[in-house]
Amino acid sequence: MPISKAVAKYYLNRAHANRRKVKKNAEILSLEYREQLATALTEQGTKPRAAVIKQLNAKEEARLTSRKIKFLTGKLQGGGTTHVTRKRMDGTVEEITDKVALETAIIEENVVKYHQTEDSCPLFTPQLMRDIGPMGEGPKVRDILQGTYECAPDTPKHVQTFIQSMSQPVTTTQPEGCFLMSQQEFRESWKVVKERTSSSGAHIEHYKAACQHDQLSRLLHLRSEIPFLSGYSPQRYRNGVDVMILKKAGVTDISKLRTIVLFDSESNHNNKRIGRQAMHAALAQNLIAEEQYSRPGRSAIEHALNRRLVFDHQRYDRSPLALACSDLKSCYDRVVHAAASLALQRIGVPIASIVSMFDSIRRMTHCVRTAFGESDGTYGSDTVPEEYITFIQGLL
Repeated sequence: MPISKAVAKYYLNRAHANRRKVKKNAEILSLEYREQLATALTEQGTKPRAAVIKQLNAKEEARLTSRKIKFLTGKLQGGGTTHVTRKRMDGTVEEITDKVALETAIIEENVVKYHQTEDSCPLFTPQLMRDIGPMGEGPKVRDILQGTYECAPDTPKHVQTFIQSMSQPVTTTQPEGCFLMSQQEFRESWKVVKERTSSSGAHIEHYKAACQHDQLSRLLHLRSEIPFLSGYSPQRYRNGVDVMILKKAGVTDISKLRTIVLFDSESNHNNKRIGRQAMHAALAQNLIAEEQYSRPGRSAIEHALNRRLVFDHQRYDRSPLALACSDLKSCYDRVVHAAASLALQRIGVPIASIVSMFDSIRRMTHCVRTAFGESDGTYGSDTVPEEYITFIQGLL
């Protein structure tokens, strides 16, 4: 910004002074704000003002309680990975604490994790790979979307069913430019991103701060639109940092750790945008399964209540009922890009946006972050390991 360092310090000191001044009256100001908010919500909705105020006060009380608990407990999990365990061929357990051995073990585990679909997914057969393409950009995709594609006679029945279900319904009419984002929408979208979210490149706070400035936000907006509209994968999108976290407290078996890949902030922002707009497009066309309860206008507590009522009704009716909860192992790591691309194109998501997202994942160079820092060794990039037939899959 065109101001001197002295002026910037002056503004910063003044902001701190204003904060201290407001903090003294924080409780009163919060109460006044909730009353104003209750009045506005009452005018928009059907609930009485007293009920709205009660609900807002309960939320505020829960928020303050949560803050106190967080202050007392601190971070339950901090720092990077210090050690992992791994089973040897003879059944004994090996503990790995050395820097190089630790990084090597994690890299080997993650390479296997992101290639585990190759042995079981029929879309990797030569014929389907040629027709659909690695990212759903193949020569026969239009035929699949139009419902005119004919599978080879030896194609498994479940694959034929999947390809048939990828035909676009007649209602799939996306208005031109519906996936575009204006500069103002771009600036607003960065306001709601959590600042503490980690990334592999420029930090999210840089983007949040830059979006407050007119010229900088215009530049960032144009820079992020180029990959989104053209299918281009910038080099900065292709750097990832693997962080290993525990799924269960105290379980350090390397095969049972969760891998979180830190993306570039801009790339992550574009990927979330694709998911958000795809969901809105599916909702608008009524293409979401009836049993999928999570959608705008519905709450988790209502879902729980509905399930409870179903159980009560079955018990009253004296008819049998079974409830099964299944957790699909590595389901996000197993996502095949070609299949996901077809599903997104079916509801009208532009192919360029999809290719930009998946091409960045396929060509990403991964390093590993442990308690020792980021590793020198990497995996991924533009090369496919000799023992595999394609690039990294999954959504990382």
